[in-house]
Amino acid sequence: MTRNAVVQFVLALIACALYACGGHRTGGAQTEDDGGTAVSGTFVPEIGGAPDAAPPFGPLDPVPCGSLGMGGVSATAFSPDGTLLAVAGKRLSLLSTDDWHEVRQFDDSSFTYNWARLAFTAGGTLLISVGNAPGQLAIWRVEDGTLFYTLQLPVDWHLVSFPKRVGISALGLLALTDGDSVVLWNVAEQRTVGAIKPTRGKVGYLALSDAGDILAIEERETQIPDGGLVPPTARISLWNAGTGRLLRTIATDGAQAGAIALSPGADLLAIALMNSASTCPNWNICDSRVNFYRTSDGTLLRGTGAFRGSLTTDYWDELNYAPVGDLVALSNNDQNPGAPTVSIFRASDGAELNQFFSGGGISLSPNGQMAIPHGASLEIRNPLDGTITHVVSQGSLSVVNAVAFSPDGRLLATAGGPARNWGYGAILDYDIYLWSVADSTLNSRLRGHEGPVRALAFSPDGQTIASAGDDATVRMWSTTGATTPVVLQQSLPIRTVAFSPDGTLLASGDTGGTVLLRSAQDGSIVRTLKSQDGIYTLVFSNDGTLLATGGTNPSIMLWDVATGQPITSASHGDSVVALAFTPDGSLLASAATGGQFVPDGDPNIQLWQVTDSSLVAQTAIAVGEINGFNGFTSWYYPVWALAISPDGATLLAAGPNYQGQMYRLPGGDHIGEFARISGGVFAVSPDSSRIALGSNPIDLWCRTP
Repeated sequence: MTRNAVVQFVLALIACALYACGGHRTGGAQTEDDGGTAVSGTFVPEIGGAPDAAPPFGPLDPVPCGSLGMGGVSATAFSPDGTLLAVAGKRLSLLSTDDWHEVRQFDDSSFTYNWARLAFTAGGTLLISVGNAPGQLAIWRVEDGTLFYTLQLPVDWHLVSFPKRVGISALGLLALTDGDSVVLWNVAEQRTVGAIKPTRGKVGYLALSDAGDILAIEERETQIPDGGLVPPTARISLWNAGTGRLLRTIATDGAQAGAIALSPGADLLAIALMNSASTCPNWNICDSRVNFYRTSDGTLLRGTGAFRGSLTTDYWDELNYAPVGDLVALSNNDQNPGAPTVSIFRASDGAELNQFFSGGGISLSPNGQMAIPHGASLEIRNPLDGTITHVVSQGSLSVVNAVAFSPDGRLLATAGGPARNWGYGAILDYDIYLWSVADSTLNSRLRGHEGPVRALAFSPDGQTIASAGDDATVRMWSTTGATTPVVLQQSLPIRTVAFSPDGTLLASGDTGGTVLLRSAQDGSIVRTLKSQDGIYTLVFSNDGTLLATGGTNPSIMLWDVATGQPITSASHGDSVVALAFTPDGSLLASAATGGQFVPDGDPNIQLWQVTDSSLVAQTAIAVGEINGFNGFTSWYYPVWALAISPDGATLLAAGPNYQGQMYRLPGGDHIGEFARISGGVFAVSPDSSRIALGSNPIDLWCRTP
């Protein structure tokens, strides 16, 4: 919201208080328990288009140009007829529930935060997305994926869980709050159709019936008690949304509401409750329950048994009724070990039927299915018996450890591990994903590794991709359709793999310091090189005559490929983690760890002149140098990956969770930055037009003309 809009909003509230918010009233003041007043004009949501995109860097620097995979899925929603599933991850997309393929993408790249909640309108023509960012809400046309409009709401940090402060009716009404009042918004007509201002504290969570006639409001106290994290729930009030009349109130008896939901027919209200901070022996984990109330008279009909949950209410994702039947799903995004993250209850008797694990954002379909996000994948389950009917995967479920472009730049290979642990056990994803770069689609998924994959390399002809990792195997896969690889065993976990430029040799280095040179045709061992204590990185020179290796000690070794004999060595840092030759072989760049956290430590990148018999130190580059950090003379960002552009003019360097850096060669002058890389690995396409970042999902950055 702009400064002017904020000023106007404050003035409107003052005028409302002084002059009773003149204009048409949707209902008179109702005084049952001094519940509040139905008014119009309390605040007006600000209609807008897509936010302005972040400005590009410079005319020669890379800019974002797409992503591969869904990334961490944060929200899902089934369409009213169950034929579509909306999925919010790195991007917002629609999947067909017939075969679970992606049928449409929404261009939400200009929005800053992930979507935390999705909902269709009753006809399935519009999709509503609610962001993690306070005040961020968008309405999309389902037919063509275009943005209809956005709503910017006042930001009230008194209540921080914004997605649960939006009530959504299947008929296309929204209940919106600024923390003090609630307005009803007609999505299709883009206008306010009613407003309610409770008088008991602040407005917390909202629930709106599918028909749009009943509104439930969690009203909160205005003060946070000692030892608490949020203002406690004062009561739940039920309102006739059409007239603004207070129907009744429900006391929570000191328990904190974590989420509220109305049944499809609005005859029941479900409230997820947690013990208050004063009665909880450990405020981080408390007994929780779901109570079911009859909306006609506020009677407590039944409650679930106590189960373990978090007192921190913003961890509670959502309380959802199934569109048909009497199932209720409570999803909890708290990743406390051993705490179930999804519980399925039967509303008719309060019985807990199942528990599942998820990162939140689950949804129930009208056809008896449930979508449960797990990182970059979705499990489609039967909520009654837990049977998995399908797994939708559009990207790695784990940390991305390796990325590689094919020689023609048309394919990108990604792989990773270990997978995230979702409570009772890890979802193991050690697969290799092959992507089409042109249209960002997943071509194939190669399965076989039994541990995290650490390295990938394409053969020069692009027909084979080699993978290696913690299961101590190198696997050679065909990129043309065959899914059974050639498996080559090594004695210890493997960290790096590379083909020789002529495609005849395949080199692999393990954690014991052994480098094997194999025939790329049949995998037979041609030579064995014994080097450092452990090998992290190896690279061939472009003419194939030299092999450089680095690892767990400071030594950089240069080898004669024809004889397997060492030529020379040099020292850099404590451990050498990345190496890259210039195309003409005259320079070698090394990245090392160990100098970052000691006074006057070695800079983390070193350029070396390569001669017939030696490596001569040239420019040293301190990436992200911070003088005086924590008392150290110098401190540097860790660098995990290096690449040199095919023209030899640019060196790219990156580490985990830091901006990628670019340097001009041969001098090493800093010339720019590219994206922050969560995984610390990246790859440059053969024509230098794209950079693939080892994040989840894979982000692509393109060079501007």
